[in-house]
Amino acid sequence: MEKSDKIIAPRSGLDSKFLSDIIEIILHGRDVAYKAVNESMVRTYWAVGKRIVEEEQHGELRAEYGTQLIKNLSKSLTDVFGKGFTERNLRSFRQFYVLFPDYEIWHARVPNLKWTHFRSLITVDNPEARNWYMNEAAAENWNSRTLDRNIGSQYYYRLLQSQHKEPVIQEMKEKTAEFQSDRHEFIKNPVVGRAMPLLPDSSISPRMPETSISTLCFTTTSSRRFYLLT
Repeated sequence: MEKSDKIIAPRSGLDSKFLSDIIEIILHGRDVAYKAVNESMVRTYWAVGKRIVEEEQHGELRAEYGTQLIKNLSKSLTDVFGKGFTERNLRSFRQFYVLFPDYEIWHARVPNLKWTHFRSLITVDNPEARNWYMNEAAAENWNSRTLDRNIGSQYYYRLLQSQHKEPVIQEMKEKTAEFQSDRHEFIKNPVVGRAMPLLPDSSISPRMPETSISTLCFTTTSSRRFYLLT
């Protein structure tokens, strides 16, 4: 047990099994909410990008027009919604649609990927590498920090060129182990955090008992563990 871990004893008169059941219900609700919020964000940003491209195609065919369109849209959306719709973000939404135009097809293949994954994927110029990173991130449940690291370290190309792939794979897993422990990093996005304040901590996930004194262990994004006493 780490120094930052915390032992939680049920309040007087409160059955520990009852408390653990309630916590499990809330955690399940949060997981469902995470998925719903994530899918909504991905679909919304894709649709915004699609509409920007459509407007560009109907407008003047000049580079200056596209630049001015993004700039004016950013200012207007900031007036309405506040932070979050910078010119850089709007360009990312546009590029998202351009690179992934068939929403229903690719979303059915990788429904577990978040906007932060796609934000990284659109920086990959090589279509084959981009598709490989997308499919691998979905299949291996990479979070966005792991994906960022693997793109930055040219993981795809190193695997492609290596005759002995296992050491390369093992090194990647060791380098990203800390990232992968943060399973709900997505909720740290301030927009999502405001939308889903179900629990005060940004991420709590159930784990199996680790010691004889606990019936349930919860791990937070800050790596603190909370043990519920029997």
